[in-house]
Amino acid sequence: MMLFKSNGDDQKEAAKGELIRQLRQLEGALGDKNFFSGNEFGFLDIVVIPLSSMFRAYEQQGKFDLEVECPKLMRWEKRCKERESVKSTLPDEEEVYRMHKKWYGIE
Repeated sequence: MMLFKSNGDDQKEAAKGELIRQLRQLEGALGDKNFFSGNEFGFLDIVVIPLSSMFRAYEQQGKFDLEVECPKLMRWEKRCKERESVKSTLPDEEEVYRMHKKWYGIE
C-alpha cells in the first residue's frame, strides 16, 4: 500500500522498488513450477491468488509492467485465472484500482 500512500517521486520510486522486490521474492518461491506446490493447484495458490487483484493497480499506480518485472509470476496468475473457481471469485481489477484511488485520495 506504500505505493498508494507515498508522496513525491522519490517516495513513489522507493515504494515501487520495494514492491517489485517483494513480488520477485514471491516469484522466486514459485520457481519454474506451474503452481506453488508443483503441477497441481494447491493451498498456497489459493492463499496468494487474491493478491493478484491488485497487480493491475500496482502497474497503473507505479507505471511499470509486471510482465517485464515478474514474468513467471504473471504466467502463474494466468494459469490460476483459467480455473473457473478462481475466475468466478476474484473481484474486477479495475474496480479494485478505482476503490483504492478513492481510499487514498488519488486523482
